[in-house]
Amino acid sequence: MSGKNTKIFTRIVALFLAVLMLGGVLVATIQVFAMPMQMSVAVANTGESNANMWIIIVAVVAMALLVATTILPKLLKKE
Repeated sequence: MSGKNTKIFTRIVALFLAVLMLGGVLVATIQVFAMPMQMSVAVANTGESNANMWIIIVAVVAMALLVATTILPKLLKKE
């Protein structure tokens, strides 16, 4: 493969992996917000009174990281 073809192939693979990651984060976030709180407490019951909040915190942080890594580079890009 020539240098140009290698760059194109790398970008296609990176885009495919990014789409898979985005899909996984979105599905996990939707599932977290769709399940009843009683179920999330049963899953994350560690003896803490705020154990169900950890699931929501993780989902929000994952979405914030996804937004930060996809939108911020486009906003900060110097043309």
